[in-house]
This record gives sequence, structure tokens and C-alpha cells, in this order.
Amino acid sequence: MRLRSALAAIAAVLLVLLVPPLISTSGDSSAEAQIRGLRVLVPNSPGGGYDITARTAVKAMEDAGLQSNTEVFNLPGAGGTVGLGRVVNERGNGKLAMSM
Repeated sequence: MRLRSALAAIAAVLLVLLVPPLISTSGDSSAEAQIRGLRVLVPNSPGGGYDITARTAVKAMEDAGLQSNTEVFNLPGAGGTVGLGRVVNERGNGKLAMSM
């Protein structure tokens, strides 16, 4: 259980450090740089490591003013394969990210 918590914390830190540069552009105001309607898919049940990581990253982005009204939703099934299939089927959708 300790290892899972440590991995979730490391993943949250990485998301906080890596996602903001991807969703913002230099020279734009923060409102213009935000991705309206951004959704984060969690391929597991609520309360798991991926879920906590995604919700922590979204909260950090919203607290920093980098993003607002981001939806985190769970799509459990087949050890994450159902969620992965959803992302693959929505190729080109720049408003969908998956927490892994």
C-alpha cells in the first residue's frame, strides 16, 4: 500500500509539471490558453491511484489558474483496456486526456 501511495504522489507531481506546458502557450492570457471542455479519463474505479492522481493534477491546474472546469470521469473495465480503447477511438480529440 505504501508503494502505491508513493507512486501516486510521483505521478501527480509529474502530471503537474508536464501537463501545464502542454496546455498553455506563451504570450496568451491564461483564459485564452485554457482548453475549454477538457476531460480527463481515468481507466479505473473511483478512489484508486489513477483517480487520485488525475483529480490532484486537475486541482493543481485549476488552483494555478491554468485550467478551469475540467471534468475527471472514470471508465473502469478490463484492467484499463476499456479506457484505452475509448481514447484510441477518439483520436484527434484534443480535449480528452487519460490518466495512466
